[in-house]
Amino acid sequence: MSAVITVRAGNRTLADGSQVLRDIEFAAHAGEHIAITGPSGSGKSTLLSCIGLTSPFDPGSRFEFDGVPIGELGHAEITRIRGRRIGFVPQNSWLIDHLTVRENVQLPLMHRRDIARGLARLRTTSFLEQLGIGALAGRKPGALSGGERQRVAIARALVTEPALVLADEPTGALDQDTGDTVLGLLLRLVRDARACLITVTHDPRIARDADREFRVDRGRLSEVPA
Repeated sequence: MSAVITVRAGNRTLADGSQVLRDIEFAAHAGEHIAITGPSGSGKSTLLSCIGLTSPFDPGSRFEFDGVPIGELGHAEITRIRGRRIGFVPQNSWLIDHLTVRENVQLPLMHRRDIARGLARLRTTSFLEQLGIGALAGRKPGALSGGERQRVAIARALVTEPALVLADEPTGALDQDTGDTVLGLLLRLVRDARACLITVTHDPRIARDADREFRVDRGRLSEVPA
């Protein structure tokens, strides 16, 4: 399997001098589902932020995305990779309330010069249908249930056809049955696309069903034996 991301000697130090991540060694591959667990405040969300290119690793860390050293890229190229190659599914959907479901999902494609408006609309429709929310395309987020909102968030994350999907407690705000359904849809679509899915979770069932589990404790990452 080809590595989508590779981290070597990954560290993250905050402005106050506190070191949140220490000597991270990690690789994730296409078609793989990885769960990241650990206590609150251990560095899980910081790791996800660094991998998702919204927060940088410290200088000297070696982070590659699809074999490209991120530290050698400028801001514009990093922004392009984040927008086109990485999808993010947050816990609470982060939908824009004044936009419709269709507009929320299509938003990541609207400023892409390489995707025609018609293709963007077709791709949006396809993901809404695959997630069972095609009939909700014209509704605003305030009219949706929690499970429906999270399906919209998944569609928005996948509409760019990313190589890497990052999910931060994607079922944490849902009841168990709804969460199981939503997670099942996410896993199926990601695996169909041969993307890599990394899920931060406190749910032992999600961790157990992942291909691999890693645990963060006081900023250090270790793989949990199968």
